[in-house]
Amino acid sequence: MNSDLFSSVDEGFETISNTEPLPKVYSVSELLMDLKSTLKNFFTDIKVVGEISGFKISSVGHAYFNLKDENGEVVKCSRFNYTRIPQKTNLRDGLLVEITGSLSVYTKNGDVQLIISKIEEQGKGTLHEQLEALKRKLSEEGIFNKKNDLNPPKFVKSVGIVSSLGAAALKDVLTTLNRRTPFIDVVIYPSLVQGEQAPGQMITALEKADSMEHDAILLVRGGGSIEDLWAFNDESLARKISELKTYIICGVGHEIDFSLADLASNHRAPTPTAAAEILSKSKDELNKDLVSKSDLLIKLIENYINNLGQTLDYKMEMLISPQNLIKIQLSQVDGYKTSLNFALDKKLTKAQNYLNNIHSELRSLFKFRFMEFRSIAKNLITSLKAYNPKGVLERGFALVYDSKGKLVKTARDVGDGELLKIEFADSAIRAQVPVSQD
Repeated sequence: MNSDLFSSVDEGFETISNTEPLPKVYSVSELLMDLKSTLKNFFTDIKVVGEISGFKISSVGHAYFNLKDENGEVVKCSRFNYTRIPQKTNLRDGLLVEITGSLSVYTKNGDVQLIISKIEEQGKGTLHEQLEALKRKLSEEGIFNKKNDLNPPKFVKSVGIVSSLGAAALKDVLTTLNRRTPFIDVVIYPSLVQGEQAPGQMITALEKADSMEHDAILLVRGGGSIEDLWAFNDESLARKISELKTYIICGVGHEIDFSLADLASNHRAPTPTAAAEILSKSKDELNKDLVSKSDLLIKLIENYINNLGQTLDYKMEMLISPQNLIKIQLSQVDGYKTSLNFALDKKLTKAQNYLNNIHSELRSLFKFRFMEFRSIAKNLITSLKAYNPKGVLERGFALVYDSKGKLVKTARDVGDGELLKIEFADSAIRAQVPVSQD
């Protein structure tokens, strides 16, 4: 048993002695420092070609930007003491450059960046050329003429805001509006402001805001790289902004950022906060405007009163005494009375003559018509008498009717023994046809 025990111990020591050494455990700082050292040793004085985007200068004069290629891949770049050293190239977004530098790691946040030692301009980048071509196209179509179509609202009571609900720019705008003009009604129309779906959502939000009859619309977003703000260079969005009936202010990014949405809007504000300040006059500004308008109104009233006074003075000089004025007016009344009487007499005389003429004409016409109707009546009476059967009877004739009361015209119309009625002028008798002896 003892030999087995020692054998087991020996196998254990053999196992321990053959174990590989454990890997080193790094702290975050050690890892970043080793990475920085490795990059410095293997990626020194390398040349990289790409397009600048998101260019900015820090308060101490360093330049920072992203360098990207046609695939959208990005590397962060730093040019230290940019403002202190004379530069051959004026760096800006959209510029295609060739950079010489070394890769390093910014240990504060672990970002890999290219530290620039030399930079040369290669022309304009693809993104910049596309934007310029689209800008020329829309300008030729008049899409950017909206600034001349609508006047800014003088007093804003309602405003629609198109922005992302979580954007710091929206909070800045709401804070500014509430501080300067808390009486303004604000309606928020949420939308993405970055990414491929952002243009479509912004168009939908703008259409909804435009239908609500706000005094103005704010389209706002905070600053960012050219890629972050690229949604505001969308052609469909620019066209929709140009079609809006409501006055729109575009406040996107920082003062140096300029998009197609800015050009298509009625007004371009350098920042979202500035956009809110354009629509919201502060209480001091409103009071100043009120005082200015009050002073102007007072001056207008004073001028009006002075003009009335001058007119009154002139009228006073033209006035005459009441007695003479009454005499003049009485004289004018007498003249009017005489003229009126003369005119009335003339009118009455003319009317009387007209009535007399009508009366005479009516009498003549009535007499003529009476004689005409009298002659016609006599002729009618004569005709009636001539055609009256009674008149024939008075001349000795008689009318014979058969037993049925039918007028007998010939002898053949009666039969033997038939009773007849014979009507004379004064009366009628009954008779019977004798029976024939044949």
